[in-house]
Amino acid sequence: MSFVTALTLLLSISLTAFSVFGKFTFDTRREPVAAWGWALASVFPGLVAGLILSTFPEVSVQARNLILGGLGAVAGLCLSIWLGYLVAGTPPARGPTPPTSLEATPPNPSSGSVVNQGPGSGYSVGQSGGVTIGTVESNKKD
Repeated sequence: MSFVTALTLLLSISLTAFSVFGKFTFDTRREPVAAWGWALASVFPGLVAGLILSTFPEVSVQARNLILGGLGAVAGLCLSIWLGYLVAGTPPARGPTPPTSLEATPPNPSSGSVVNQGPGSGYSVGQSGGVTIGTVESNKKD
């Protein structure tokens, strides 16, 4: 088999496998063990193709080292992260975070609350979380 034929076949097979397994990686991104396992599976066909292609005499030593080094680094990264999640387990799911004190809570217009602000002639309508929506002043003297 010639180098060009092998290159065409192996790259088409490995890119197809990469796209299929890459979609599985993207679909399971909320489950890190499964996602990194699929990421490793998506890189593995390219690594095998690189190993086979590096056996041809037409490939220079520099190109072989560059291809195998890059593919090996990516496969090693996926493998080590995947094994780390297998050994340590998945992190607990984080629930919704409560609002901080800096966030203003929007008023509830159906409550119709009127807040009296002490002696005097002014009162606020719809005060919530320290944010006053409107103030009504009366000119009436008691």
